[in-house]
Amino acid sequence: MAAHLRAAGFPESDLHPFAVPEHPKDGGLVAVLPGTDHGAKAILLLAHLDVVEARREDWTRDPFTLVEEGGYFYGRGTFDDKSMAAVWVDTLVRLRQQGYKPKRAIKMALTCGEEAGSAFEGAEYLVKHERQLIDAAFALNEFAYGVLDAQGHRVVMEIEAGEKTDQDYRLEVVNPGGHSSRPVKNNAIYHLAAGLTRLGDYEFPVQLNDTTRTYFSSMSGIVGGETGAAMKALAADAADAADAADAADAKAAATLSRDPRLNAMLRTTCVATLLEAGHASNALPQRARQRQLPNFSGRGSGRRAAKARRNYGGSPDCSDDRRAVRSCGAAAAVDRGDHEADRAGHAPHLSRHRGGTGAAGRRHGRHLSRRVGHSYVRVERHVRGPGP
Repeated sequence: MAAHLRAAGFPESDLHPFAVPEHPKDGGLVAVLPGTDHGAKAILLLAHLDVVEARREDWTRDPFTLVEEGGYFYGRGTFDDKSMAAVWVDTLVRLRQQGYKPKRAIKMALTCGEEAGSAFEGAEYLVKHERQLIDAAFALNEFAYGVLDAQGHRVVMEIEAGEKTDQDYRLEVVNPGGHSSRPVKNNAIYHLAAGLTRLGDYEFPVQLNDTTRTYFSSMSGIVGGETGAAMKALAADAADAADAADAADAKAAATLSRDPRLNAMLRTTCVATLLEAGHASNALPQRARQRQLPNFSGRGSGRRAAKARRNYGGSPDCSDDRRAVRSCGAAAAVDRGDHEADRAGHAPHLSRHRGGTGAAGRRHGRHLSRRVGHSYVRVERHVRGPGP
């Protein structure tokens, strides 16, 4: 990318690669197209270069080789977020080649560290150590995007007005185990699977806020058809977030819920993403782990969480911060502790997203544990706020 910018005429003084010795391959690049008004604060174009992990055996094509086929690009990160990084680089190249002189300086920061598990967080590094490189009046970042219809016609260009935050849960069942030739019903895998099945079957109630209600109301006329009518009905029925679960037209909510993108805007979501259990084919499992992602949306999250706990057999009168949960049939008592979010990548991932900015940074983890017969269930929670 720096080579493309140099070829377009960017001098070295306007190119600022950065990294730390501990992680030389996880660095990034800041490029600056100077402005004519030195008193005007810059515009920052921000994108991340790192991608979610992928296994070659799970892909038809090599996920880390860019393939163009049938008018589409295939590869891990082509959408999230290398396409935006490529657009920013191409934009600066074109502006430089055309001799364009912006009033405000245009800065571009390409970083690593956005995806989970990254060793070096580039955006945080720039804020702490190179703030002057990225100081700006505002930034353009990922996740609001244009939408096309089935025929490829432009429908809408969106601007993101809010974002969910997530809570990571690690569920762990511990059991004395034994030999597989003498199986028993008290099995760590069965206990964990039963709890996950109940979580998977549960659907959080519709919960709108001012932003999502206005979005659905405005989009209803643009989208039209069955989806547009459902958006209009849902926005009109939900006088406030607390009423949405009871007053919203169930059919309208069901229609929108068929689209994963719209479903995630309607409610808190929760999904299992990682699972590990057992240690040998001829031994009863002594440990079963899962990490899951629940997303909490906006206001009323404490009330919704209490309702969910009641459905899982938990205590309905505990607070949102100090929760007593019954998971896999086991009551759980809170024991505060400070833990890293993804220990060696084991266990599943419960994430709840809250609307708005949520908690800044990472809070203390929570441990919940209780004996169930001869098994123990442990729940570990982490809350992560938005990035810098």
